[in-house]
Formats: sequence, C-alpha cells, structure tokens
Amino acid sequence: MKKWFNLGALLLMVSGSLVFTSCKDDDDDNKPESPLVGVWAYESVDISITVNELDFIDYIIEAFDLTQAEAEEFEEEFIEEMNEFEGMKWTFTKDSKFTVTSPEGNESGTWSLSADNKKLSLTSGTETDVITVKSLTSGKMELFYAEEYEEDMDEDGEDDVFAISMNLKLKK
Repeated sequence: MKKWFNLGALLLMVSGSLVFTSCKDDDDDNKPESPLVGVWAYESVDISITVNELDFIDYIIEAFDLTQAEAEEFEEEFIEEMNEFEGMKWTFTKDSKFTVTSPEGNESGTWSLSADNKKLSLTSGTETDVITVKSLTSGKMELFYAEEYEEDMDEDGEDDVFAISMNLKLKK
C-alpha cells in the first residue's frame, strides 16, 4: 500500500480501531459533525531527521566526510524528495471514510478520531496507522507523526537508527 506519508522506505498513515454496529441509531443524526469532515489541502510540512541520535547534517558530515555546505545541500534535496504532500487533498466524510488524492495516485479507507480529537486513525486495506492531532479547528489541522527504523545508511555493516518526525499542516 502506498502511504500518503510515503517517506521512501518508511512512512506512515494513521491507526486506530473502528466500532461497527449492525443497525443505525436514530441518535446518530443528533451528534455534532466532527471538525475533521471536509476536504483538506496541504499547507506545509516540517520534517526532522536524526540518525543514531545525531542531527541528520551532523551524521552526513561524519559518515560521508562532507563539508557543512555539502551536507546541508544533501539534506535539502533528501527532504524535498520525501515531501510528497504538495498537491495532495484529504477528504473525510461523515460516514467515516477517507480519500487521499495526489499526483502519484489515490488511496481510500476508513477513519476514526478519538473522543478527545487527539488521535486520528486511518485504515486502508489491512493496514492501520495512527497520527497525533496537535490541533484541529473547522479550518486548520496540524498532524504529528514520528517513526524509527534501522538501516545500514553508510554501508559499514552495522544498522543505523533512522528517525523521522513530521508536523503536517492542512487547511480546508
């Protein structure tokens, strides 16, 4: 499954559980609509990367013997490649379905939002991912996601711990 938070070898989506009922409760019509419902567009993203608990630039300088300027240029290009959010639109419907559209393709599934509006869960196929909702209003949303994985980045035969965190801002 191609995740809408595709960061090369890793990335994300949102997880949680959904509760299904066999019949519709009349009280559902009286529930207020979630502020999540609607069409959201990319506004900005801040991506932070560390490798072995070192800032990405410091790691690149140390591991690949680059200058500060070369490392900064590499980081900028690397983050630019990872940022596939520009041009994306997220649609959340009242019936707990979502669709993400992007130049690379579309993805859909179901969503749930915790009672305190702090955890957004997206399920697509058999995969569920969870994203922290830092803020959610009727017109703006900020999401936070962090993930770690191990990979031999510098090809020295030992796995490096690659950690990424993102703050994604969306607007209606």
